[in-house]
Amino acid sequence: MVNLKDVIGTIVFSPNGNYIVGASDKQNAEFRQKCQNTRSMIDMDLLKEKIRNRDSVEIKGLTSRVLASENYNDIQKVTEMPKSIFGDTFGYQMQKDIADCMRQYYAGEISDDDVKNFFNECCSSMRVYHSQMRHTTGMNEEDNTQIVSEIYEMFAKENQRAARNANYEEGLEINKQYGSDKRQDDWCYYNAEYYYQCENVHDLLRGTAADMAEEWELPAIDTDEIERNSKYTLDGGFDFNSGWNFTYRNQMSRSSMDDESAAPPKDFKFFYKEGMYPDPSIDKGLLRAWIGNREYTRKVPFEISRTGLKGQIFNAGDLLKDDFSKLESYHEYSKFLSNFSIFTRWYSFESGINNRFGNSE
Repeated sequence: MVNLKDVIGTIVFSPNGNYIVGASDKQNAEFRQKCQNTRSMIDMDLLKEKIRNRDSVEIKGLTSRVLASENYNDIQKVTEMPKSIFGDTFGYQMQKDIADCMRQYYAGEISDDDVKNFFNECCSSMRVYHSQMRHTTGMNEEDNTQIVSEIYEMFAKENQRAARNANYEEGLEINKQYGSDKRQDDWCYYNAEYYYQCENVHDLLRGTAADMAEEWELPAIDTDEIERNSKYTLDGGFDFNSGWNFTYRNQMSRSSMDDESAAPPKDFKFFYKEGMYPDPSIDKGLLRAWIGNREYTRKVPFEISRTGLKGQIFNAGDLLKDDFSKLESYHEYSKFLSNFSIFTRWYSFESGINNRFGNSE
């Protein structure tokens, strides 16, 4: 006979400490603390009886589902895994927690190891949850592969979103230098630091998914295939540049990156603002670029033309070509900046560039 204490998701009350089979050490520590807090309010035997007489009891985000049956084979019956593990309340809350984890990472509040540990906790927690819901036995290779794959997909997506949001918030602070009466949506900002940070975390998550698959004795997780078939691509892919384009080309409609695969020089950033009007009769924008600690600034000479939109769009690299061409070592900066077009909002709507996705010249 199979011991129920070996089944993923089973709650075990033991003199040596209560635990949930398959949960992480952290989750079980929280579970034991919850039991300890409950003990001070009601007798432990009464708690066990309450669990036996209920369909489920939620304890610190882990749901225990107890099926009353004298036949072990009935207890072991499972239905099937849902198409998405994030499609119910439990999954939605986990998605929010993953997003918050990545936000904390880019704010410098947690480390690489913290991200890896939370990734593993999410996998364990999700497996326990679906085992308790009888969607899986917890030992099925296909089901466990789905769990690790979808956890990876969500972490990788929230990594991109957190990186681009950290970049946005930094740019917003620069925009505030021009006064609170200035528009808050007529600028763009690119900091190469977030590109590389996003890439590094992306690699970290791939490695963590591989480690989780090895621990659970699963086939290798094909992260490239997961990303190719992902439904989370309306706001860009899993890389920083496509997310940047979504923000500044499709939403704010002020700039476009032609080749999203281009990698920036590591100490480079630039800021562009359309609405710089020192003279109401002159339509001027502002472009600022930094190479390390050196800054270069140029006015953007927008002009309204009756013959087309030419005066409403410029190549960012062309505007600073003279400055960057003075030193041969600046060639890579000039080349990368030339990958960006900057334009007015009027141009974006008239040309339709704000409705294009991916690479676009």
